[in-house]
Amino acid sequence: DTNTKVLFYVASRGHHADVGGSTPGFSKSLVEEGAAIKTLRLVSDGVLQEELIREALMAPAVIPGLSGCRTLEDSISDLKAQVAANQRGVQLVKSLVEEFGLNVVQAYMRHIQQGAEQAARCVLRSAAKAYGSKLSAVDLMDDGSEIALEVEINPETGSAVFDFSKGTSPQVFASTNCPTAVVYSAVIYCIRCLVGLNQGCLAPVTVRTAPSSILCPDETCAVVAGNVLTSQRV
Repeated sequence: DTNTKVLFYVASRGHHADVGGSTPGFSKSLVEEGAAIKTLRLVSDGVLQEELIREALMAPAVIPGLSGCRTLEDSISDLKAQVAANQRGVQLVKSLVEEFGLNVVQAYMRHIQQGAEQAARCVLRSAAKAYGSKLSAVDLMDDGSEIALEVEINPETGSAVFDFSKGTSPQVFASTNCPTAVVYSAVIYCIRCLVGLNQGCLAPVTVRTAPSSILCPDETCAVVAGNVLTSQRV
């Protein structure tokens, strides 16, 4: 229905054990890391599009030297569980709206995010007071690649810029490139250690990365080790 207004989204995130590709950890490009799906409708008119999913997960096998998903049935079962989790989320959100009303539910969702934002601003103001409003650090990967960070905090508003764009090394021909989304995850992890976790934590934060750097690689770059090794350095 094109006239329907989207009020809420529900989501579930899964870490799938295998999506095909080459030997884990030795990839030099994204295509070697298995199925990389930008978007695929899992359910259409209430029906799970299982054949499309199977084709997508097995697609890497058409490239010589690569394998399709090695745990295909497990992955299908996991995706079914994620769809079921989302359906349960829909039911629970609907029950909240039925019990309390749409305006109240939306108001409290805003309150929760605003509360996290204010807590994050408080933490950042405290950090500026204790350590200064300008902070910097550099860490090295095992191959010598640098991750450079400059943090500038506004001590009045509690806003901050996390700038990785000055001095961070270029992307590498290996799998330690780190997607920018993972950089955001690392930043929000540091903040959420001190405040409640939701999107409001990042409201006062601006993150900067340099294109084609190890923290903002081109979409063809390998990233499997960046998700675990490089993210820990960030």
